[in-house]
Amino acid sequence: MCGAQPIQTEPVLIPLDSETAPAGDLSIRPGAGGRVIFAHHSGSGRHGPRTRLSGQHYEG
Repeated sequence: MCGAQPIQTEPVLIPLDSETAPAGDLSIRPGAGGRVIFAHHSGSGRHGPRTRLSGQHYEG
């Protein structure tokens, strides 16, 4: 993708209730028209290679 603006990523906490707020990464492409949210199971980390590969698929 030549000339594409970089995707901005920032850490986030997603509050589910008063005791649970899982950490995540929010990545937004400038001019994005929608959002995709996916979760991984307890045996894989959000920084793992398979999780990153899945996320990159949706980034385009």
